[in-house]
Amino acid sequence: MTDKEFDDGFFENLSQYLESIEAGKIKLSIISKDRKKDDTLEWNSEKTKIDKDVQETFLRVAKDMIKSHRDYALTKYNPAEGKRDGKIQYVALNDLPSIKNIVVSDGKADSDVFDVRKIKKREETLEYSVKIGDKLFAFDQIPKGQMLEPRKYLHFVVDSTGKFSTVDGQYILSVPSLFQCLIYEEKVIIFKTKSFEAFFDLRNEYKKQIEGAKKELSEIVDNPIRLIDLVYGDIRTTRKLYGIVVGLDPDKFKGENARKKIDSVIKDYDLKIEFDKDGKIKMGDNTSAKDVLKLLNEDTVINEITNNRFISGSKERVGTSK
Repeated sequence: MTDKEFDDGFFENLSQYLESIEAGKIKLSIISKDRKKDDTLEWNSEKTKIDKDVQETFLRVAKDMIKSHRDYALTKYNPAEGKRDGKIQYVALNDLPSIKNIVVSDGKADSDVFDVRKIKKREETLEYSVKIGDKLFAFDQIPKGQMLEPRKYLHFVVDSTGKFSTVDGQYILSVPSLFQCLIYEEKVIIFKTKSFEAFFDLRNEYKKQIEGAKKELSEIVDNPIRLIDLVYGDIRTTRKLYGIVVGLDPDKFKGENARKKIDSVIKDYDLKIEFDKDGKIKMGDNTSAKDVLKLLNEDTVINEITNNRFISGSKERVGTSK
């Protein structure tokens, strides 16, 4: 499926679906994760009870989100690209097994109703899932600071007349105006990229893909393990290398013509990159891992009007120069 095929009518279809939903068909589940000794995650989904007003609030947030993004274009998720105006990224649900397992469980675990006091006790951030009808799921985080504990003399609410009153004996949780992501028609639509990647532990997903691309990387750099080790220390560079290895074609960096172009880029953009006798990038002390990523990710850009050169980690491909 191309971006255009997915884009055409998607938000309109989703908007019509939301208009068909009534309060009473909305469920809320609280999601937690526990990291095991082997660094894998175990996900838990717990049921909650919500009244009609809360259901209507979640439905209104979803409707407002779709309305405000109706003119946005949808593009396939690429962590190597930064956020772009007028664009929303999506990813196939099947590509994110951790999220798919949560959707399948749907808060039906044999557990008691969620105990709100757990939010303050846990070290890791919790997530909640809102099931709207049978086809739409919305996700967002519950940071500790977003949940206010009962404090008789510190929490007040103000009505439209300006009257202040206390909130006694209840926890207060604010609902965001923008969900982290929506899942509809087997697609995950991402609205808050960083928190989405962090909560669903996509760093480990990146690493799995990168580890699986060592053979392709070894055709370009003399020591792919060193490059990977240098990159893993920063989520931004890890994200960028993941975007590079997806669909990486080592042949584009081979041959006399390719080497001439690469040498020109290295010189023009002052990249700290050296090569060994076999023509591979030498991952030694004089080579910058970040500069290698700039080269492989095509971060070097020339303005066709002014001929000025730029390093840009965020860009949108519109075609190939003839």
